[in-house]
Amino acid sequence: MELKKGEKVLKEGKASYSGRSGTLYLTDQRLLWEYYETPELFPTKAEKGEIEIPLEDITEVNAFSRVGFRTVDVWVNVKYGQLGKPQELNFSPGFVLWNWNGIADEWALQIRTAAKLTAIELKRGETIIKQGCVRRLGWLGVTFRRDALYLTNQRLLFNSIAGASEKEVEVPLEEIKNVGKAPYLSYMFMSLHSNSVKVEYAHLGKTNTVIFIPNDASEDWIAQIQKMAKLPAK
Repeated sequence: MELKKGEKVLKEGKASYSGRSGTLYLTDQRLLWEYYETPELFPTKAEKGEIEIPLEDITEVNAFSRVGFRTVDVWVNVKYGQLGKPQELNFSPGFVLWNWNGIADEWALQIRTAAKLTAIELKRGETIIKQGCVRRLGWLGVTFRRDALYLTNQRLLFNSIAGASEKEVEVPLEEIKNVGKAPYLSYMFMSLHSNSVKVEYAHLGKTNTVIFIPNDASEDWIAQIQKMAKLPAK
């Protein structure tokens, strides 16, 4: 990859597209996928191909996954417009088994951020303190909703990373009463995930709980939420 003048790489990694393996680059100017292919019949003639999308052309980014009987498919969908024509690109990033959703989610969130497509509308005077990809505990504690989590100076907001099918969850900072690790015994499924965060908040006189597993360290999320909600550190 040859960088343009003043261009900086924000993220790079292995990714496949249309049956070809290559490298995906996200910079502060564009999204670029490159591949090198050596034909079996003519091994001395290596083929090079690329797809380049300027960030200003990107209109929507989502991450998806599908689990089959023996397969796991993970991909990121990028919608963009060039020459007045809407187009789509689906690529599959490299992933590890224990976090097969997380890698695609991180790519989707970073592309959204670089293309200034943050899925939330900031309120007056609101600034983002921390953001990241999380898996939010769902039905009966055995399902997960994949979200982009935003901590601002006013609220904690969960927004679906896999399209707009899931309703977002918003927790004003003044409603947060407690934050810490999720109990080991109360949520048996969580025993597989020590990197969990439990947030308790009061809304309309009712105590509610939300539990999530961040892709990065839970301790940092706990400390930042405690600080912004003005809770005593434990």
